[in-house]
Amino acid sequence: MSFETKSTQVVVATRDRDLSANVAAGFTPLGARAPRVTQVASAAECLTALCLLNPALLVLDDAVTERPGPELVDDVHRLRPDLRVVYVAREHSIELERAARRAGVLLYVAQPVDSGSLESVLLRILDRAERNAG
Repeated sequence: MSFETKSTQVVVATRDRDLSANVAAGFTPLGARAPRVTQVASAAECLTALCLLNPALLVLDDAVTERPGPELVDDVHRLRPDLRVVYVAREHSIELERAARRAGVLLYVAQPVDSGSLESVLLRILDRAERNAG
């Protein structure tokens, strides 16, 4: 895992290269303003990346953690209470969605993720994050 610091960062916590590629592709319309997308493959790498990169957004695939995903979201928000989190559920259930929302995710999506919808949402989230930071 290699980290570089850049102005706008997005961390994608997933082992799914397609999901990571879809997230990166979602920012293509921004051209030179597109954020750097860093993929991490475990809960520990995710928490480390949050400390080192100070990202504007975390896309969290719940398959990266052995424990319930909402518990990782709690850990994330202890480190970065203001961080926007998009939660990607591998095994959707109403209970999981409720727990993720209680943990403070901005958006909950179930697999398979529609890349067109994801692109639109990610661009809006990043735009809001940049406006709030500036």
